[in-house]
Amino acid sequence: MFPRRKRRSKSPIMSSALLLALLVGSLLLSRAATLTCQKGIYQAVLNVSQEFFSWTTGTEVCRDSSYGCQDTLLLLENGPFASVVLSKGCVQAPDQEPQLTHHRAGPGLSLISFTRVCREDLCNHLSSTLPIWAPPSSPVPGNVRCHVCLSEEDCLSAPKLTCPVGTTHCYDGVLQIEGGSVFTIMRVQGCMPQAGCNLLNGTVTVGPLALRESCDPKVFLTCYQGFQWWTLQSPDKRVNDWETSHTKLCSAREVCQETLLLIITDPSGNKSSMLGHRSCSKARPQDPQISIHSNLPGIVMASYSHFCSSSRCNNANSSKVLLDALPRPAVPEPGDLLCSVCVNFFGHCLNPKTITCLKGTTHCYEGTTELSGVTRIQARPSRTL
Repeated sequence: MFPRRKRRSKSPIMSSALLLALLVGSLLLSRAATLTCQKGIYQAVLNVSQEFFSWTTGTEVCRDSSYGCQDTLLLLENGPFASVVLSKGCVQAPDQEPQLTHHRAGPGLSLISFTRVCREDLCNHLSSTLPIWAPPSSPVPGNVRCHVCLSEEDCLSAPKLTCPVGTTHCYDGVLQIEGGSVFTIMRVQGCMPQAGCNLLNGTVTVGPLALRESCDPKVFLTCYQGFQWWTLQSPDKRVNDWETSHTKLCSAREVCQETLLLIITDPSGNKSSMLGHRSCSKARPQDPQISIHSNLPGIVMASYSHFCSSSRCNNANSSKVLLDALPRPAVPEPGDLLCSVCVNFFGHCLNPKTITCLKGTTHCYEGTTELSGVTRIQARPSRTL
């Protein structure tokens, strides 16, 4: 009798197949549980005389089954104006039935929100302000008059209106809203029933939105904002008006900045360009500073920079702040080298002018300079432009 052969066990093969089936099944279940939500943000200042405001949005597929769909609508009413902030999309948060919250009721400024978190495809289907939009009323006028404003820029020209009965103080502050793909900073002026900086009435979050207010003018500065570029054609036209009427409300603790950059490529001054920029900055305050980055024969690059910590302090109104500080060059002595000259911040040099270079120059420069950011302009080594 021959010894019986042992059969090979098929359990490893069956285990591998079973494991693969489990993985595929798990993946399919995960995909099946992943939601598709409406996605979008909206921010606007509206007139309360409108009946309501509606919108359309896109969609997004959430990352995994831990996400639900959220609707968040925040309405700040202020006399004849209303600020609307909307956020829709996927969120990692527990389910929440539709909830209407009066964070601050009138008279005067009022703050209302609508929030919801749900777990069905496209269940965050809020499409208008109707759930929290009340028809405008005619309040009984009181004895207090306040400036009334909702603006992402400034409130210098805000109208002064009679407040309703029940209000006793004027509010003047800044509201920052961040989260749910939303970031906005808004200056608020209006009527309140009590003194103090308490528009939010203790509210810190609304859905995915984080709220912060401040009535300290040094926390949220208002800075001039703008970009300007000049081509200077002759020495007697190098002084240009540098005026900016647009303003920007900065983030907390940012300062105002203004920067001028001058590039001269022609000794006679006939080929020069200047770039000016103003905005908010995270840099530290700094007194006006003049820097000469390149003073080689034939090419001059210089800059003016100023970082300041009070509203609208970046208010230099002329390029003279840089030009008057530059040393006056001696009468140039021509050399033997001929080079093409051009400065163009926004493209290629077409039909550049050819000039006789100064004595001491030996080569023609041709290159591209990339400007990234405006907080600082660093000097280059002397062997480069």
